[in-house]
Amino acid sequence: MGSPSISTSTHLIRPLSRWGIQIMSARPIPSREQAVSFSVSPDSVPAAALLYYLNNVTAKDLHARILNTITSQRLLPQDIEKLFVTLGRIGLITNTALTAVGDQTVRHCARCHQTYLEKNNGIQACIIHHDKPRLFKLMKATGANTDRPPYKNYYACCNTLVDVASTIERPHFVGRHTTIAIKVEFNGTNVLPCEQRKCGMAHSNVATPDPSIGGSRPSTATSSRAQSETHR
Repeated sequence: MGSPSISTSTHLIRPLSRWGIQIMSARPIPSREQAVSFSVSPDSVPAAALLYYLNNVTAKDLHARILNTITSQRLLPQDIEKLFVTLGRIGLITNTALTAVGDQTVRHCARCHQTYLEKNNGIQACIIHHDKPRLFKLMKATGANTDRPPYKNYYACCNTLVDVASTIERPHFVGRHTTIAIKVEFNGTNVLPCEQRKCGMAHSNVATPDPSIGGSRPSTATSSRAQSETHR
């Protein structure tokens, strides 16, 4: 998962600067009188230990460890601020994140039709479950194995056939909430536009950016059609 690019223009840096965050690319060159180095030597013990750890941990485990530490309040407030400042200096915390946290606009998701605040949005915030499957009778081919089960479960929501004894473990969709209808793959069953759901909401079909970390980048999603191939 790539990080969004960061503009170093003055009007974007100003909100981050109040936290003492400076964008690395905008860091001034120190004078000879200043005993300041651009970076810690990769041969130092802290740098070497960090490199060793990062080379031996998966992105998934690192994400889970940081998320669990913050949400379980195992760090002191000043430690959280230090982490925040450090991540900002390497470009992982941007002004977009600060804007999202302060945004109190109540939005309506064009996909799952829940209301949400952008600060609560995320790559697992919008979940759509499968429709209940119906039994589908297979046509018997000439010379086919007669022991083959004559029925499969058919999921109309993703047009997928699955063995009766199997299930699709993943939901139909997992990703970010969006207010942009053009980003949603409507299917006429479990993912319907607001007009059909009679939500009373009108969504734009213009792909303007969501107020999200990734801007107008499509939501991260898991398609059940791909997942179901492993359960056949």
